[in-house]
Amino acid sequence: MGRRLLPALLLLLMPAAVSAQEAACRDPLVTVRPDGTAESGSKEALRAAVMAGQPIRVGWALDWDGNGSTDIVHWADAAFLSVFEGEVFTQVVQIHRQVPQPGKADVRLYPGASYFNSSIGTTGIWEGRFQSDEPRSFRVRSWWCLDPRAAEGGRKR
Repeated sequence: MGRRLLPALLLLLMPAAVSAQEAACRDPLVTVRPDGTAESGSKEALRAAVMAGQPIRVGWALDWDGNGSTDIVHWADAAFLSVFEGEVFTQVVQIHRQVPQPGKADVRLYPGASYFNSSIGTTGIWEGRFQSDEPRSFRVRSWWCLDPRAAEGGRKR
């Protein structure tokens, strides 16, 4: 059942959401294309920030139907970071499953107790799964940023 709902789960936001979400991170350390190459900034700057213990946020855009338009954008704290073979990876904190309401610009919580886990890397690969499903991988565009709340004193590490 989760495999059928995964594409529907994330079909919500239109391309305009990408520019709005990019504004949430005005100066990314690196913007990564779906093929894993740096579009702007540098992976070296991100690695240096991670190795210095800086708080990082990551945003990613998904195009589930492959039509070249962003279907949904997510942002999360990068709470668990790994540097491996020159790439940076983070597991995203587990969330309660949500279900978009297509055409209504609304997202509801799934009625049963069901959780979602995911990870993303500067390789351009995002992987996610519901608690009882096998992981599925997708190519995504991502933004990796210093957490602006840390500079404001709003987030402690």
